Amino acid sequence: MAKKKEGEFGKLTRTVERGFAATADEFSDIKKTMATKDDLAALERRMDEKFAAIIRRLDKIMQIQLDEHASRIKKLERAVFK
Repeated sequence: MAKKKEGEFGKLTRTVERGFAATADEFSDIKKTMATKDDLAALERRMDEKFAAIIRRLDKIMQIQLDEHASRIKKLERAVFK
């Protein structure tokens, strides 16, 4: 009876060990592909630079449109208030 319990206990121990080993392997795989804080900080800087460039372009486009509208308004005012 004691040997049977030891055998089952040993089997359980090996099963648990394999489970922990598999979990350790999975964590190792995740760590290989996971971004670090430095990776995320670098990504944030690049995104900030790209968004700043987009905002500058939009500002230029909007300014051109505002200038065109101002010109059209002046022409209309001259025509109406002569």
